[in-house]
Amino acid sequence: WKKALTTQIPLFLFEEMSEQLTKEETITSFVLFIKREGFYKQ
Repeated sequence: WKKALTTQIPLFLFEEMSEQLTKEETITSFVLFIKREGFYKQ
């Protein structure tokens, strides 16, 4: 799951978030981030 998500946003941000969140929280955060970025930048 890590590799797929890191292609969507900067690796440094992913690593920073991973240190602060559990795996489940990180996934949830990325899903929301990707949806938000995808919808509002198109």
